[in-house]
Amino acid sequence: YFLGRRMHYVSPLKLYFFLSIVTFFLIQHSLNTTMLETAIQTDDSPADPKKDAAKKEAGLENFKIGNFNGKEWNAKTNPVAIDWLPDAGNELINEKFSRIEQVAKSDNWREQTVRAALAASPQALLIILPFFALLLKFFYFFQRRLFMEHMIVALHNHSFLLLVIAMVAVFGAMENWLALPSILKVVSAELSGLILFWVPIYYLLCLKRVYQQSWKMTIFKFLAIGFAYLFLIALGFAINLILAVLFL
Repeated sequence: YFLGRRMHYVSPLKLYFFLSIVTFFLIQHSLNTTMLETAIQTDDSPADPKKDAAKKEAGLENFKIGNFNGKEWNAKTNPVAIDWLPDAGNELINEKFSRIEQVAKSDNWREQTVRAALAASPQALLIILPFFALLLKFFYFFQRRLFMEHMIVALHNHSFLLLVIAMVAVFGAMENWLALPSILKVVSAELSGLILFWVPIYYLLCLKRVYQQSWKMTIFKFLAIGFAYLFLIALGFAINLILAVLFL
């Protein structure tokens, strides 16, 4: 792409958005498959009073949003009313609080939270992208490259990461498919491990090929960028949780 042979390649932005759609569709399908197989196993298994009691307690029955104006929050009797917000804003806050409380008290709150987190994941990855490009700009400042060049590298790296997640989701669904022979389940698990093992190697080779520095300098920057990127992932995870609550 940097050599100008761009007609032979897919646009990095188009590639990223295409893989985003495919990846999160496959993750959603993988979750549905896993939950379906679990439900089949549960239906076929004999009744267990202890498990039934634990299932009833799965919901957070005592979950409370908190207090407002010295009293327990209630959407009708004691709603949130912030003076400087318009009525529509206060209504939206109370509506979200009601939804959070409803989900928390349900017995499948984990499933609903995971689904909401997956729905918000594309936005979280988009937020991380420019920060990752800034990391590359910082560590390769003396190469005098444009920020957009680092952004293209970030797009390709995240596209590869999305592809890996998509493949792992497919292999994960295969592992939970009851009709699949056990040997194929073992093979799918091994392939998932090999793909994940390849991720850091791919990133290291990418830095070496694009920025063309010595192996010693490339490995040093790879480790430094890796630690900083872990912080970005943690930040993205926190943002994703916040967005997941908003999407409940």
